[in-house]
Amino acid sequence: MVSPTQVGTAATPASAATAGASVGPRVAAAAAPAIVPVASGGLVTASFPGTNRTELFTRLQGAEADGVLNVERGDRYTFDLLAGFRWLELNEGLLIGQADAVNIAATGLSGQPNDVTSTDLVMNLSRQEQFRTRNNFYGGQMAARLEFRRQRLFANFVGKLGLGVMHEDVAINGDTTFAGTLTLTDRAGTTQATPLSGPATGWLAQSTNIGSYSRDRFAVVPETTVRVGYQVTENLSASVGYTFLYCSEVVRPGNQIDPVSGSGHPAFSFRGTDFWAQGIDAQVEFRY
Repeated sequence: MVSPTQVGTAATPASAATAGASVGPRVAAAAAPAIVPVASGGLVTASFPGTNRTELFTRLQGAEADGVLNVERGDRYTFDLLAGFRWLELNEGLLIGQADAVNIAATGLSGQPNDVTSTDLVMNLSRQEQFRTRNNFYGGQMAARLEFRRQRLFANFVGKLGLGVMHEDVAINGDTTFAGTLTLTDRAGTTQATPLSGPATGWLAQSTNIGSYSRDRFAVVPETTVRVGYQVTENLSASVGYTFLYCSEVVRPGNQIDPVSGSGHPAFSFRGTDFWAQGIDAQVEFRY
């Protein structure tokens, strides 16, 4: 009779390390025992076909409410001051996925317990890890706007400065699932199949850093816009503009990954940074 437990205890440290590397560091070697020949003549074949997927998304949105005070108005220019409230949100996520099919076969073995002559390990492994961050800015805003006009052409410049609090949220999740079968065959041709399955945590997201975290930090958010356009009719205008936005304090998903390995790692600690964005837009405006 073939005993998978006895065969599993015959694995050398090298074979246990190989099994751990193939199924991930959070899967115990006993859950996926591997056999290496203890005498010459054995043949081991292994294949690890699989796919890896990494996705990163970034969403930036906001709103503001301002009061306008006209400071000066001339034939060709207008100068205004603005003040009000601003909300800005930066939402990002880093998703890491892996799907592997592990197939390890050893034939022509000799000298194994219970006369095992061949082993066959087939396993499917799936890993999903997520690092998500959300930044919400709430604060007061001051701004100045200057516009020049020459016949139907116009250009305006807007500078804004926001001061307030940045509420930062970080969410880390990860899991690994595996399912497979270990088949042992002895000299008499008797086979015994042992199912293997179980959940585990991820590689970068483990029990030491999985969870949800939040904090508040002071932030400065300046923004500038330059726009040029053409007055098509008295009520209709068309323009193009360039905007640059800067945030002094945010959290981003890639910075929340702990690259250190060992006891107590990966660990979580807030790692803040700054953020900037720029863009070009086209605008059609109708006034009535």
